Amino acid sequence: MNMDFDTRPPLPASHPGQARLPFVLLALAALTKIAMLAALLVTLDSEQKLRDQALLTKAVMTDLQQVQAAVTDAETGQRGYVLTGDRDYLRPYARGTAEAPEALARLDGRLRAIATPEQAEQLDRLSALLPAKLAEMARTVERIEAGDEEGAHALVEEGSGLSMMREIRATISTLYAAEEVIFDERLADAERIEGWTIALMLALIGATALLVGLGVWQMRRTQRAEMAARDAEALRMASEQTELLNRELNHRVKNILAVSGAIVNSTLRRESDMEVAAEKVAQRLHALSVAHDVSQGALDRPVVSLGELMTATLAPYDDYEDRLDLLGEEVALPSKAVTPFGLILHELATNAVKYGAWSDENGRVSVAWESDASGTGPVRLRWHWREHCERTVTNPEREGFGSIMITMAARQMGATLEREWKSDGLSVTLDVPVAEPLD
Repeated sequence: MNMDFDTRPPLPASHPGQARLPFVLLALAALTKIAMLAALLVTLDSEQKLRDQALLTKAVMTDLQQVQAAVTDAETGQRGYVLTGDRDYLRPYARGTAEAPEALARLDGRLRAIATPEQAEQLDRLSALLPAKLAEMARTVERIEAGDEEGAHALVEEGSGLSMMREIRATISTLYAAEEVIFDERLADAERIEGWTIALMLALIGATALLVGLGVWQMRRTQRAEMAARDAEALRMASEQTELLNRELNHRVKNILAVSGAIVNSTLRRESDMEVAAEKVAQRLHALSVAHDVSQGALDRPVVSLGELMTATLAPYDDYEDRLDLLGEEVALPSKAVTPFGLILHELATNAVKYGAWSDENGRVSVAWESDASGTGPVRLRWHWREHCERTVTNPEREGFGSIMITMAARQMGATLEREWKSDGLSVTLDVPVAEPLD
């Protein structure tokens, strides 16, 4: 491999604080992104609770209306039959006496477990009043059926049925009002959280703008420092190099934030369990961090060692080192392929631990690779990941986010991807355009 050496005088050593400042700005930018995500999650949770409360309130109010309508129908039919003797009135009476207990049972089942003390008291009261009212109406109908019209009229004129009906209506009104109060409180909570979130988002946007300003200031400060250390010709070359580094650094920051956002958003869409989603997001962001660490210093050189990347990415899985076979020459990856290759490697290793060869007591993983420079095109890397399980392995019924991310990462570095579920484990082959092999 041909190598060119820079014969210009070295630049003065920069202050450690200046060297760390870009990474501090990057960390702060990541923190603002996380804070925005947390604020959005709190708002979404509040809105979901409000929607759940709205559905519950609607159902409770519907049950209350059905109880009152059924009792009213039953009483209307009972009084019509007592006064006229017309048996047609028994149809609304029978319908109301059947529907009222059913509606009350639905209301009790929906509300009892979460009822406030006031609601629980009113539910108990309604549960006692309704059977008593139905029994009072049944006695008058039975007396008419027995030919005792005077006795039936006496029961009606006694007034106890009218009094119970008034109490039932008052109890239903109290429950109705209590449910309205609970919904109004939930609505007020959601509005308060929304106002707080808007204020926080505005503050975070301001902080992001400040970080961008600091980044621009730091870039310009670096340029001025380098310009002061060179003569006229060296100054021009240093300025061009600095501009290149700044553009590449800006591009990398944008890529990292974009990939982080895609990982978070896609995982949250596919996982309903927030703890599982948080664990997966953390693992995938860690893989992104490992790839970033390995590629540090690669902004001013075109390639990164595949061995360094694999060693760093597989370090957390050293428990399975005795069941991992690695075979291949040292190969240099283009720096743009480091992050997607690291994500692919992390995803395969994680799946091997959870579901694949490393979840078996004696399962093994073999990784082999070779470079091919025999053609007229660019040098290519053939990289193979092969899992061997003791049990029979079947192809998953649906493609998870991990598989989608592997496909996207392969496409990002211009590689072709072959993935096959063999009877004893997963087989993955990548064909990646790379630089010349390292000497």
